[in-house]
Amino acid sequence: MSLTIRARSLYIDTAFAYGLTRTVTVTTPCGTDCGDNCDKVDPRWVAQKFAEGINNEPLLSKFVVATPVFECSTPADAPTTIATVVYEVSFCDNGDDAALADVQAQYSDDTIVRTGREGSISTYQMERLGSDSAPANVVISKPVKLAVCDTCPTGYTLVGKQAQYIIETPLDGSEDLNSAADQQTFANAVKATYVVPAVFNGATAVDPTTDLITVTGHSFVTGEAVVYSNGGGTSITGLTTATTYYVIVVDANTVSLATSKANAIAGTAIDITADGVGAAHSLTTQASATFLENKGGSAVILVSVDELAGDFTAVLADIVTALPDVDASCQPPAGTSSAWASVDAGYKVQRTLSITLTDDCDSTSTLAELVALYPEADVTLEESANCVSRYELVQTSESTHEDCDNFPVPPKFAQVQPYKGIEFIVKEEALTGSGCQAGVKIEGKPLDKYGNPCDPIAFPYEFDKLTFEVFAYKGAPTSQDFITFDRCDNIPITTTQRSTFVTGSGEEIFMLEKRYHGEQTVGVAKHIYHNATWNGGFVRYSDPTKFYDTYVLKFASPDLKTWDSGGARQDETVIIAVPTGTGADLEAFLIGYFGVEKFTAGVLSQSV
Repeated sequence: MSLTIRARSLYIDTAFAYGLTRTVTVTTPCGTDCGDNCDKVDPRWVAQKFAEGINNEPLLSKFVVATPVFECSTPADAPTTIATVVYEVSFCDNGDDAALADVQAQYSDDTIVRTGREGSISTYQMERLGSDSAPANVVISKPVKLAVCDTCPTGYTLVGKQAQYIIETPLDGSEDLNSAADQQTFANAVKATYVVPAVFNGATAVDPTTDLITVTGHSFVTGEAVVYSNGGGTSITGLTTATTYYVIVVDANTVSLATSKANAIAGTAIDITADGVGAAHSLTTQASATFLENKGGSAVILVSVDELAGDFTAVLADIVTALPDVDASCQPPAGTSSAWASVDAGYKVQRTLSITLTDDCDSTSTLAELVALYPEADVTLEESANCVSRYELVQTSESTHEDCDNFPVPPKFAQVQPYKGIEFIVKEEALTGSGCQAGVKIEGKPLDKYGNPCDPIAFPYEFDKLTFEVFAYKGAPTSQDFITFDRCDNIPITTTQRSTFVTGSGEEIFMLEKRYHGEQTVGVAKHIYHNATWNGGFVRYSDPTKFYDTYVLKFASPDLKTWDSGGARQDETVIIAVPTGTGADLEAFLIGYFGVEKFTAGVLSQSV
């Protein structure tokens, strides 16, 4: 069966006499020309092949686009869907790849995507099947750069800019480094040899009147972060043990403390209202230690310390390597987490693909290989005989989708790679509805005055109206689309929109005059209307201010000496346009001449 399409516009007619004519032919494995005896061919396949042929035709596809359509009087069963849920969580982090990797590491079976970033807050999403449980809270343990947050979130601890050192220290073999806890204990011990507490008496070294603390021979600098400890005694009133403060240096033996680095630099000290109790109070430069590696004869430790602290000098046989400084950060409190919230619901669908292979009579091994090669799908052996086997692969759509304003969004499937050069074939779903019909919707593309695609809304004055006609017939392709003696009358072709003009307007009739009014042109060159050589004497009869009723007479020409050298009859058309409401006498004449049975909805047809 063939579909012939003739596209026309002023500029198309310049390049192609009587428009651009192309034919697409589809041959099915069974059936006869224009017949309806093919029970095994899915009509959706036929429609798809016609659409592909039209859209792949190099010239025709520049002017029209084809889409396969399918509908049933009794709707088909809804496809089987797999419900999905989208979860979302937002919290403060650095917003970099490392932050994303930290979240991803907590959910190895899910795919985490950062979907937004506003200020210091990142938003992450994951998708799970509706039958799965909701994800556990995301654990927030990584420090956030102060430059990202501006100020630390409530409950977070500000860690000033840090100097970093790699310390490789010898092992004598007596160390217990088997567990993570043992390794951390060892790392803290190494840190203590480089970051030594400054000890003072909490009772006698504190002056509540001046808020000063005597720390003989200290090495602190103003703004340095230190951790205060009461040493097991009673805390100094105004201070809290195990809390970070910032030093205000008064002299080489005296300091006071501030709540922030800014306050320390400004000289704003904490008000101390009473002494503490105990002789083992201390101030220790803020620092942390991480065990990195047990190399057998030595251990590698990373120590981070406030940038204002003095440089490290190697102790005994240690090897100390300075690293670049780390910016100030906000450390979340232990156990901080954030819950995921359900923000959207959707669904996935599945499709089945088939592949037929010659497998040397070893379908079991081939099946195992296919299962290994396509782990995201379900692969099964459907039939096998004479060393030829057919396998099916059930694939789930890659992304969820939902109906948007009642228009379904097509599912997206990942591309299935060929197996040893052999492509998988997508199986059509079984037809479950009744009264089903498949077809092809053909739409013209808007063109500018040069025949190029354009946006008619953006360029309304450069619009070259495109029209086209479609014929379905049996037999081989033809370039003479107006020869339709062998057309398939059982294949209806419906015109849903004819032009961009208001139906019956003077402008529409003017377009008909320009293209079809043969009395005002020499020979058959009416299609070259805009060429002054052929149409210098054109006269317009339609009135642009009026509307018209049109009467169309279609008949087969009695003259066999037509364009077709084989002598086939060709359809002819006569269009009569009269101002709206003035055609009563014409109608009476036409009905009287042709008979009322030939007069249908304003269209007269007479076969000769």
